[in-house]
Amino acid sequence: MTWHRHYTLAKWHNHIVADDVIKGAKAFLDFIREHPCPKLLNDKSEATGDWLEANDWLEFEWLPAVYKAGLRCMAHVYSHSMFSQLSARDLRGRVAPPLHMKNFLDFRTAEKWVLSCNP
Repeated sequence: MTWHRHYTLAKWHNHIVADDVIKGAKAFLDFIREHPCPKLLNDKSEATGDWLEANDWLEFEWLPAVYKAGLRCMAHVYSHSMFSQLSARDLRGRVAPPLHMKNFLDFRTAEKWVLSCNP
């Protein structure tokens, strides 16, 4: 995790599975509790893998906890892996207002959106 001036960047690499996503999500939760920031740029463009099995946990455990910790906007940059994209689309369908989430094909567009997101 890297804190930028206006958002937190989570950059994923290599092949990831559900357990990796859960570990990373827990690490982000700890990070946002120590460094409050309402915006996350979640970049999985350099990762592959199917992490769909993590989405139930993300929906019912992680999303309420990060919202309580202050997260309001999450931009997600798709992986080039079809299976990872399907996992991200499924998660997007589980996110409900007042948390804003949007998926993107490229980093620059995602960054522009997360910077303009007004929670």
